[in-house]
Amino acid sequence: LPTTAALKPWCSRPSSMSRLLDLATGAALGALGLALIVTLNERLEEETRRLWRRGLLAASRAARSTLTYDQEDEHGDEQEFSMSKSPGTPGSRAASGARKCQLGVGYNKQLADERRQIYALLENLPRLPELDYVPTAKYEEAPIEEVLHPLIAEASVILVAGAYFGDEGKGKTVDAIARHPEVKVVARVNSGENAGHTVFGETGHKYDFHLCPSGLLTPGKVNMIGPECVMDPVSFMEREVSQLVRTGVSYKERLFIGNVHLVCPHHKLLDLIGSWDAPNRSTLQGMGPVHASKASRRGLRLPPPFKGR
Repeated sequence: LPTTAALKPWCSRPSSMSRLLDLATGAALGALGLALIVTLNERLEEETRRLWRRGLLAASRAARSTLTYDQEDEHGDEQEFSMSKSPGTPGSRAASGARKCQLGVGYNKQLADERRQIYALLENLPRLPELDYVPTAKYEEAPIEEVLHPLIAEASVILVAGAYFGDEGKGKTVDAIARHPEVKVVARVNSGENAGHTVFGETGHKYDFHLCPSGLLTPGKVNMIGPECVMDPVSFMEREVSQLVRTGVSYKERLFIGNVHLVCPHHKLLDLIGSWDAPNRSTLQGMGPVHASKASRRGLRLPPPFKGR
């Protein structure tokens, strides 16, 4: 707005009053327009946040309906909701507390029906003879040289597989096999960093590996991460390779990585959205979504390590 000194010459003229009114009107309209813009901007931000919340909720529901029920192997029986949309039905998400554990509520009902159908198919099958096996010896500890070394001498390839849900000692077993002088290559053949194994180095330092083979700490061994594995390269460098760098382990001549399938940020986001209601159902490392991309041939892969050479 003009100062008082600037208004004095206008007040001495006959038309100065109208000019002053025009100026005041313009200032008032400008202030009103500014206030309107600020109000509209706040409303726009609030509406944007509301739309984002609605979008994330819709994405979460879509992810649950498309991913959750197809991944029972990964998620287990911990799913607490059902495909029913009616709030009054027994399978409604309104179930809470101990009621979620009831057989006729939510996903439990669907799971029970499926298992009854499977049992009906298997009920009349003849009993497996192996179930009647009677052990003839007791479990006892024995030196590696007596038990493990003869197996290594007889086999050209030894596969260490998990028969339960982890924590079976696979990493320690692979480490023991890798120390044999006739073993030349140690390979990780599938899956990703949702797994984990602990290995102690020669100095007693503890290494927490996820994708790296356990034989990586043994000099003179070739360690490979195969093309059927999935990898988040950033996480791999930060969580695993950094341990080797800090402790001075010479890994560049021992570790070779194939054209693995890449775990991208959107895989972990989809995993998070699909696990929103039951966080313990997944490790949130993007394993389910990235394997879906792998199976549908829609994911990214690292280039072949030697590019055809």
